[in-house]
Amino acid sequence: LAVDIAYPRTPLIQALTAFEAESRGSRITIIDTVLTGTNDAISQGWADIVICGIPPKGHLGEPLTEVRFIPVCSAKHELSQIGQAIDHNELMEHLQIVIKDTGENPDEKFGWLKAESRWTVSNFATAVAILKQNKGFCWLPCHIALPEIERGDLVQLPLKGSSHRRICMNLVHPHPSDLGPGSRSLSQHILEHSQYAGTL
Repeated sequence: LAVDIAYPRTPLIQALTAFEAESRGSRITIIDTVLTGTNDAISQGWADIVICGIPPKGHLGEPLTEVRFIPVCSAKHELSQIGQAIDHNELMEHLQIVIKDTGENPDEKFGWLKAESRWTVSNFATAVAILKQNKGFCWLPCHIALPEIERGDLVQLPLKGSSHRRICMNLVHPHPSDLGPGSRSLSQHILEHSQYAGTL
């Protein structure tokens, strides 16, 4: 199971918990992936089930949920003290915390990567820890950012012309004809615990 790290873990764990009761001891390996690395899992076929953003050409995906990304920084960072909407040129002058694309050939057209000064990390937990040390800004999924904002540790940056980005997360089977009963069952539980379950 290859899962883009932007996908919320709560519905994933709920699906795994529901599947466990009928899994008969099935072994599951969950691999965290990022951006084109998630699509590599599909195009290279090394995962049975993939949760990704936009699937690569030639593959269909079942929509699961929409993930909203917002730009944030520490409540003590100088960006949070400006008191007005920030333009992109001003943002480019500050350190950006970036999550590393796990693909073999990363594509920088994904995400906002215009800041010259960047620190690249492998997960959101490390990004949040750096932000809390009053270092840089980062685009975080709302389900990760909002609890930190509610605690007063982080703040959302008001940007001119772009308050957030949205990504629809999809369930993809790289080789649907080869899917076994366990993978089909787990996939069904993932669908049932998704935001879009029962909306059609």
